[in-house]
Amino acid sequence: MFKLLRLGIILMSVLALTFSFACEGDQGPQGPEGEPGEPGEPGEDLTIAPPPDMYVSVAVFNQFDGTVLNYRSQDFVRITFDTSQTPSGDLIVGAFVDQSPIIDGTDGDIDEWGVGEDLFESDIPLTGTIGDDNGIVEVSMRCVYDARYVYFFLRWTEETIGDFTQSENRKLEEWINQGVGTFDPLIGGSEDRVWLMFLTDPNYIPSGADCLLGCEEAVLGTDMTIDAWDWRACLTDLVGYADDGSLQFSGNVLSGYTADAGGAAFMRNELAGLPEWMYYDDPNANGNYPFWFRFAIPFENSDWSTNSTVPGYMAMLPYGDRADVEAAGTYEITAWTLELKRLRNTGSGNDIQF
Repeated sequence: MFKLLRLGIILMSVLALTFSFACEGDQGPQGPEGEPGEPGEPGEDLTIAPPPDMYVSVAVFNQFDGTVLNYRSQDFVRITFDTSQTPSGDLIVGAFVDQSPIIDGTDGDIDEWGVGEDLFESDIPLTGTIGDDNGIVEVSMRCVYDARYVYFFLRWTEETIGDFTQSENRKLEEWINQGVGTFDPLIGGSEDRVWLMFLTDPNYIPSGADCLLGCEEAVLGTDMTIDAWDWRACLTDLVGYADDGSLQFSGNVLSGYTADAGGAAFMRNELAGLPEWMYYDDPNANGNYPFWFRFAIPFENSDWSTNSTVPGYMAMLPYGDRADVEAAGTYEITAWTLELKRLRNTGSGNDIQF
């Protein structure tokens, strides 16, 4: 029985193979090409909607020491994205660019920030003074955007006036040793700094009585969130960012700065009135900022020379909403060039959306 079954299977396989060979033949010649189809609808160029008009206030510091606010400012500069308008001291004209600027703190001029032969730049007078006058009377600003990002450019020149000097300041609250052997701390140093503060209510138009940065007590006609970008030459720029936070104006009172969710680009290097960390080749290495953890060892209080220094802050990579604003600033001779970049839409309720 088993032999008959096996014979049947073999016969069926032979028949199937024979049928397969019988069905296979040579491929025939290719047929004629068919008639062309009907043309499709005309295509459309990609349209990228411009951001809405908005207002920004700007403040420029020289030698911020970590405590005392001394700055020059201008409130409520209007930003429009209508390139038929002309930039002025109270109007920034933002333009669409096909090629995004490189955020490196180096002015790419019309090649990076221009549209054809047009470069939209506004010279903003800094008429408000808080604290001591630092002599910075003007900041030049540009704004461009593409499909995903918005970009800002600022340039200003420092002046030597009073206690302020023309210098690149990137050593905020540095530890300085006054003693011999053990560390007798003195805190010194400063940083240069810029604030950009955006009104987030798209329908609000500031009146002549309104004030944000150019006065001791803010005045606005309605409650609102203010999106704050805080560029700091020591604490944020050296890792490639500006801090991102907000202020709340409510009940005629302006709150203090509240950082957005996430992690900062810096952390105070202090424990019980002394540095918590020092450079791996300390004492007396006099290491510069940024002070990364990979170069740090726990502080040891021995064998220190007079005037030796330790950075007052540790450098961190920011994350979350506090990493929204990329930035790069360079100082040359007496002038700062600052470039910033942020997503047009961050999805955060604390942020202005472009």
